[in-house]
Amino acid sequence: MTDVRSRRGRARRGRARRSAQPSLPPALRYTVLGLYLVFLLFPIYWLVITSLESSADPLTGTARDFVPSNPSFDTYATLRFLESTFYDSLIVAGPAAVASTLIGAAAAYGLVHVRRSATPYLAGLLALRVLPPVGLALPLFLVADDAGLRDTHVGLILIYAVFALPFTVLVAYAMFRQLPKDIGDAALMDGCTNLQMLRHVAVPLARPGLVAALTFAFIFAWTDFAFALFLTNQDVRTIPTVVGNLTRGFGGPGSLSPLISALSIATGLIPALLAAVLVYLALRRRIAIGSN
Repeated sequence: MTDVRSRRGRARRGRARRSAQPSLPPALRYTVLGLYLVFLLFPIYWLVITSLESSADPLTGTARDFVPSNPSFDTYATLRFLESTFYDSLIVAGPAAVASTLIGAAAAYGLVHVRRSATPYLAGLLALRVLPPVGLALPLFLVADDAGLRDTHVGLILIYAVFALPFTVLVAYAMFRQLPKDIGDAALMDGCTNLQMLRHVAVPLARPGLVAALTFAFIFAWTDFAFALFLTNQDVRTIPTVVGNLTRGFGGPGSLSPLISALSIATGLIPALLAAVLVYLALRRRIAIGSN
């Protein structure tokens, strides 16, 4: 009883100290929050109105009014020239994300059940992820050229799968570690092998986290520029390399601002929003909202 009373007393004193601390007025808090949202959303707004401009250079045209005087969607119609590039990016990013997630889930399941500590293995994976892609691009270029994988879909798929693997392993490892051990023991007692338990028990229970890992691996492969720049030329062209070439177009970047803005929205902003919605739908059952 003494311990319970002392804990309750400490809790009351903690609440009293928190309530005694000065807090900002609600109007000031909402003002700061509104300014912060404007700071975050203004670049997106400027990107949208720039894509709707018909002016050759929005920095000297009517885009300075912050509202397009004659909004036009003609720029979006010109994005049809990216059809083959879109398919190249999809062919590369999709299989790379799937392969990375499958291999990462199997590796994470093995790390969870390894008798030794998994810390050295996870540290090695993090070290691989921390390495700068630009520093590895030239050695990978030489290896891909010798193996005949330069300017091919297979070469990019292998590289993206390897570099997305650390993240998928860490996410799957965190999910598998949270699974109740009794479920795995019961499955083993029923005669399941480790592979069957991974496929029929662990993966279905950890599906939300694996979907999130798959989504982030896809976004990584979809938006990568360094590896695609070094390892592709004519046969394979991903969207980031096309955007990079457009910024060096004739007349400078300003003359192509509406096209680049529309391209960024169609191939960057919209996929990112869809990925965020997919991750939220996958993880919403795992999000616990508490109230005091």
